[in-house]
Amino acid sequence: MPASPVVLALPERASLADAGGLLADLLRSLSPPRTVRIATEGAQDVSLAILQVLVAAHRQAAAAGARLEVSAAPGSAVAEALALHALGQDSGIVIDSGLWTAASAAEARP
Repeated sequence: MPASPVVLALPERASLADAGGLLADLLRSLSPPRTVRIATEGAQDVSLAILQVLVAAHRQAAAAGARLEVSAAPGSAVAEALALHALGQDSGIVIDSGLWTAASAAEARP
């Protein structure tokens, strides 16, 4: 039976001040075959620093054989921040059914 996923939640205002703590929590939690879920439903604002941590964590998880899932439903703060910073499917971010499940090394297309 697979282990229960580790669930981490973004604060209401997920900013640069929160990035270090999120990174530390992710580094402690990302180990195969564990799944880490980032709950974003309570977030009203997500900064670029948080997105950078999440992209890096996705790549680290993939390299380690772990799984990272970030809720990114249409209209959510995460989805809006990704769009604002032009981090969509063309940048290698994979979102399916409102769940961000991967960030490949693909370059953004002009």
